[in-house]
Amino acid sequence: QPDTYSVAGDTITVTMGVSEPGDWIRVVTRSGSPDVKWSQPPDMEFGVNIRSTEVKPIVADDWKCLAPRPVTDVHFWGSYIGWEETNPDPPLVSPGVDGFMIRIYKDVPATPDDYSHPGELLYKVEVKEFEQRYVRSIPHPNETYEHKFYYSLDLPKPFDQEQGTIYWISIAAIMPDDTQYPWGWETSTRHWNDNACRYWLHNNYWEEILPSQLPPWYEEHYNTVDMAFELTVQPPPPPLEPVKWQQRPDMVKGMNIESSPHGEVTVADDWRCLDGSPVSDLHFWGSYPGWAENRPVPPNARPPGVEAFRIQVYSDVPVVSSTTDYSHPGKLLYEVWVKNFAETYVASIPLPWEVYEHKYKYDLDLPRIFWQKRDKIYWLNISAIPAGDYPWGWESSMDRWNDFAVKGWYLDPTPGNSEWEPIIHLHPEPSLHPWTAFIDMSFELTTCEGPIKWLQFPDMANGFNIVSLPPDSSTIPPKLVVADDWLCTNGKPVTEVHFWGSYLSRDGKEHWEQGNPGPPGNLLPQAPGVEKFRLSFHKDVPAGADPEMPWSHPGELIRDVWVDFEKVVELYWDSVPHYMGPDGLVLWEHKFYYIIRLEKSFQQKQGEVYWLDIGAKPKEPGTEPAWYWGWETSKDHWNDNAVRGDGSWWDDLGRIYDSPIDMAFLLITPDDTPYCKGDFDRDGDVDGFDLAVFAADYNRFDCYFTGDCEGDFDYSGGVDVSDLAEFAKDYGRTNCPCALPLPFGPVR
Repeated sequence: QPDTYSVAGDTITVTMGVSEPGDWIRVVTRSGSPDVKWSQPPDMEFGVNIRSTEVKPIVADDWKCLAPRPVTDVHFWGSYIGWEETNPDPPLVSPGVDGFMIRIYKDVPATPDDYSHPGELLYKVEVKEFEQRYVRSIPHPNETYEHKFYYSLDLPKPFDQEQGTIYWISIAAIMPDDTQYPWGWETSTRHWNDNACRYWLHNNYWEEILPSQLPPWYEEHYNTVDMAFELTVQPPPPPLEPVKWQQRPDMVKGMNIESSPHGEVTVADDWRCLDGSPVSDLHFWGSYPGWAENRPVPPNARPPGVEAFRIQVYSDVPVVSSTTDYSHPGKLLYEVWVKNFAETYVASIPLPWEVYEHKYKYDLDLPRIFWQKRDKIYWLNISAIPAGDYPWGWESSMDRWNDFAVKGWYLDPTPGNSEWEPIIHLHPEPSLHPWTAFIDMSFELTTCEGPIKWLQFPDMANGFNIVSLPPDSSTIPPKLVVADDWLCTNGKPVTEVHFWGSYLSRDGKEHWEQGNPGPPGNLLPQAPGVEKFRLSFHKDVPAGADPEMPWSHPGELIRDVWVDFEKVVELYWDSVPHYMGPDGLVLWEHKFYYIIRLEKSFQQKQGEVYWLDIGAKPKEPGTEPAWYWGWETSKDHWNDNAVRGDGSWWDDLGRIYDSPIDMAFLLITPDDTPYCKGDFDRDGDVDGFDLAVFAADYNRFDCYFTGDCEGDFDYSGGVDVSDLAEFAKDYGRTNCPCALPLPFGPVR
C-alpha cells in the first residue's frame, strides 16, 4: 500500500513491493516540487491496465495547470496485456513498443446531461525516444500476473499552458506490426475531477471509463477511474549567488601583496554600496609568498596558515578633497579580528620567473555586521597574522573599479597621521614581468538579506558593450535592442533598475574618449548622454517552445517605460583598456553606472522567468556629441544567452559572439528586512548581553581611533544619545535576521 511522506516541502509517495529474496522500494513519485506540475502515481496493488494504442482505442485523463510554466516531460506507467500473465518472474526482454503518440486537448466540462471529456486537439507529437524501466509484477485475484513498467520521455516541443486551465492528455502506444500483446496504460491511486475517457475511432466518440467496465477486483475498491502519469517541467537554473560586490581574483597574471597588521604596511581597496544592505559575510583570496614556489601543486600538508585576520573598513577620501591625486581610506569606521574562517585551495599559477603561487579562497562570517549607507564609497582593509614562517599576501583582481588599491598604515583620524599610496607592482626584470601597473584587490561582499532582487555585475576584465536602440522595425536596417532574462526569487516588485553601459561612435569604430586612460590620472569631459532610455519587461519564451527561434527569448510585452535622461542617474564606474594589435595599442572604454527609479513598480510572480530589454535613444543627428549607447556585458552567466532583436525577431547573442553572453544589470525592491542593529553578537536577539556591550561603549568618542565601538551605529565617531535611541528600539527583540550560523555563534 503506498505511503506518503513530506520531505523538504515535497510529497514523496513510496510503494513497497515484496519479492524473493526480500523487500524493496519499487516506485517513488513526488509532487509539490517546482519541477513536477502534476502527479498521479500508479496503483501497485489493485490497479489494472487499460488498452491505449494507435490502432484502437486511445485513453485520456484530465489535469489542471497550477503554474504557467510549459510541460517539457511526460512520465507514466503501463504494461503489456496478456504477456507472461502466468509467470511471476517475467523475462528481461519485454514485447516493446515503437513509440508513443502524445495528444493534449481542451476540456469539455461536465453538464447535467453529459460527463466531461476531451475537446479540441491542441497538441500532438510522436515520440520514438523514451525510457522504459521494469517496476514490479503484481498478482491479480484471478491468479494472473501483470508486469508493470515505468516510462519517461521528453517532449520535442514544450506544451505551453494557461494557469488555472483544465486539459486532457492522451498517451497511446505505437505497436510493432507483429505484436501479440497490446500496451495498456495503468490506473492511478489518485482521483481528480472526472473519470478517464477513451476514444473509439470507428464512431468518433469519447466514452467515459467506469469501474464496472474493468475487472471485478478494481470495482470492489474504487468508484472512479484515473490514469497514472506525471507531468514535469525543466526548472530554471538556481539563482546566482547573492553578492553585494565582487572583484574576482586574477588566476592568470595576478600577484599577492603582503598585508600584516604588525608589519610595515597593510592593503586596502574601495567599493561602492549599491543597495544599502549590511555586509554580513566576507570572501577573499590570498597566498603565501615564497611557500612551495618550486612545486606546480602545493604539498599534501596544510598550507602555512593564518592565525587571525584583521578586517577594517574606512570612509572614503575622494580625489577632489584630497591633497593627493588619488583617493584613499579616511576615518576608521569598523574593526574586527576573525579566527574562524574556511581556507580552500583554488589553483596554482606559474609566474614568469619560473616559480609557482598557490592561491586560496577565504570565507568568513563577520562576528559584527558592518552597516552601510547606500551610494557611499568605503575602503576594505584585510591583513593577516601568519601562523607559520611564511607571510600572507592578499591577491590582486582581474576586475577594476574606481581608483586603485593602496598600501600604508593608519594611526588616527588626524590629518598627516596616516599614510597611503597607490600600489604599483615593479619587478626587477620588467621583460619577464610586463604587469607593472596599478592594481585592485580580489574580494567579495555578501549580505544576509536586503533589497537586491537580481545582480549581474559588469565584466571589468573582458567585457564590452553591445549597442542597444529602442526597436523600430520601420527603419532600414531595423533598430535592434538587447534583452536578458532573470528569475523572480521572492515575488517582490521591482522598484529600481540599475545597469551599466558605455558610448560607441555611430559607425561602431571607436569608443568615446578611447585615447584617454581616464581617472585617476586624467579627468574625463562630460559624458555624451542620450535623449532617453526605454525599459521593457516581457514574459519568457523558453528554449524549444518556438521552432523558429529555438533559443529562449522575450515573449509577450508586459510593460514598457520611457525615461528622459534628465531623470536618470549616471555615475562614472571605471575605464577598461582594450589592447589592439601587436604594437600594444591601448584603446580605453569608459564604463558608466545608471540608476532608474520606476514611478510604478513592476509586479512579478515568484518562480517565473522574465526578460528585460534596455534601449537608449541617441541624441538627434547634428546634436554634439553624437554617440550610440551600448549595454555592457556581464561576468555572470545565468540560464540562456542574452538576445538582440527588433521586438518580433530575436537573435541569440551567444551564437553571434561564439561565447556565453549576459548583460550587466541590478534589480532593486523595497527593503523591508527587520534588521536589528543592537544584535551585536548575531545570535538572533537583543538581550542583556547586548545591553552590556552597548553600556561599555556609551559616551565613547574615540571610535575613529580603534574602530571597535559597536554602539556607534551611524559611524559618527562616538556613541551618544542618537545611538541609544537606536539600541532602545531593538531591545527585547527575538526575531533578528542575520544570526551567525553554528558553530560560529556566540559562546558565553
